[in-house]
Amino acid sequence: MGLGNPNFSNVIVYSFNPPVDIPNRCVLCGDAPCIEACPVSPDPVTGRKALYRDEKTGVIKNDKERCLGCGSCAMACKQKRVGAIIPNPETNKPERICNLCEGDPACVKYCPFGALSYIKGGLDGRHYALPPEKIAYQLIKLWYYHRK
Repeated sequence: MGLGNPNFSNVIVYSFNPPVDIPNRCVLCGDAPCIEACPVSPDPVTGRKALYRDEKTGVIKNDKERCLGCGSCAMACKQKRVGAIIPNPETNKPERICNLCEGDPACVKYCPFGALSYIKGGLDGRHYALPPEKIAYQLIKLWYYHRK
């Protein structure tokens, strides 16, 4: 309703106290433990498992036809402490993996407050592939307890 329903977003926001909101989405881990955990044999033609990295955009995608719904990808993502893969409660197949809207993220484009940005590379990597709690801890320490 209104500006949109965040329940359908591929970005999950975790709120901490003192006030720090950490958006969490697939961070496109270089080692892709979610893909590694997929037990589906690679397709003989494409070489892809049910969960695979798109060659063009680099995002993680799921072939719903080949996916077993075993949840191994979500467990691997959670073990890395990212937790960006949300299994569907009925099928247990992975959902809500951010696909960056094929390189033109709608969340950035339509954010009514201009609070989001899409940056390709160039970040220092301090917060890359960290769980939301660790990012929040680092930011709380920096913003609330840092003394000059």
